[in-house]
Amino acid sequence: MKFLTIDTNQGNHPAIIVGDNEVLDLTQAPDSIFEDSWRPTSVRELFELGDEGLETVRRIKGAAEDNLEAVSSALYPLSDVAFSPPVVDPLACIFSGNELWTPPRRNG
Repeated sequence: MKFLTIDTNQGNHPAIIVGDNEVLDLTQAPDSIFEDSWRPTSVRELFELGDEGLETVRRIKGAAEDNLEAVSSALYPLSDVAFSPPVVDPLACIFSGNELWTPPRRNG
């Protein structure tokens, strides 16, 4: 499953890729594909829910792919979407490696 954060006029929205490279905005998707009133507000929220969140999104994706016409108001061609970083609000950033830039030394 591919998770995205898309940049919309209303801000950043969590999204997934469904069907033939179409983007489903999970914030704008119709209630008919959700089992309850919960809607993800960010990709980070989905990851924080762990396996339960991933399973919920799998069910949402399956429901959307079974009835693309019902979710057409929240579907966008992949080429028309503006992307934000996948996790816009990470709790931490961890870096590793030795490949930091070092300024050149001056002679003299």
